Amino acid sequence: MLTNNSASVYRQSLNKTFINALNGIQYFFKTERNGKIQAAISTFVLLAGFYLKLSALEWILVLLCIGAVLALEMLNSALEH
Repeated sequence: MLTNNSASVYRQSLNKTFINALNGIQYFFKTERNGKIQAAISTFVLLAGFYLKLSALEWILVLLCIGAVLALEMLNSALEH
């Protein structure tokens, strides 16, 4: 069981973790050429999805694919550095 003090420390640590993760994602899109390319292609695909009026299942699949590609591209960039 967490005490009030340890719960507060846990919450601060969790907040810091999310801030660091968001800073890393922002850094990826600002500094990596492939990140900028992937962001542009993802935007085009999302706009095309709206134009084509995708079904809910198709949206889920498109978003999963975009997320997987971006995650693997970030992992690849981290390993290269």
